[in-house]
Amino acid sequence: MRYQVPQYLEVEDKIFGPFTLKQFLFVAGGFGGAYALWVGLPRPLGLFAGGAVGVFCAALGFGQMNGRPFLVMVESMVSYWFSRKLFLWRKTPHAVEKRAAAAETSTSIVVPRLSESRLKELAWGLDIQETLTYRRDPDEGVEPGKGRRVPTLPPGII
Repeated sequence: MRYQVPQYLEVEDKIFGPFTLKQFLFVAGGFGGAYALWVGLPRPLGLFAGGAVGVFCAALGFGQMNGRPFLVMVESMVSYWFSRKLFLWRKTPHAVEKRAAAAETSTSIVVPRLSESRLKELAWGLDIQETLTYRRDPDEGVEPGKGRRVPTLPPGII
């Protein structure tokens, strides 16, 4: 074989002793920030704030969650907080109540009104007329089930 193919591409190089460059920068920056807070603030508050900064930076440098670096989780969290969110559906209880009330009160067949052209309305009415069931004409004394078909077309067509 002429050329040697690198085997461990995902492993970062150790530059500063046992630390990678990223780990060293996080730890050094965290301890520097913790020291600045410890010196600049009153003792109890400075100790608490400096400790929190030190722990956070140590977690950024060495922590992992679900096999991924802690830094990736923090980046995802910040991008989620500052990105726009699209809400596709919101349940409004008033609209549901209105629909339920309208469904209970209406017993007739609701025919939608098409407005593009009169020809389309006529074609739609003829297609629907074939699918409607037979209804008994109230004026005739015909036995139930043997009624005459009553044409039902959208209003304004005839």
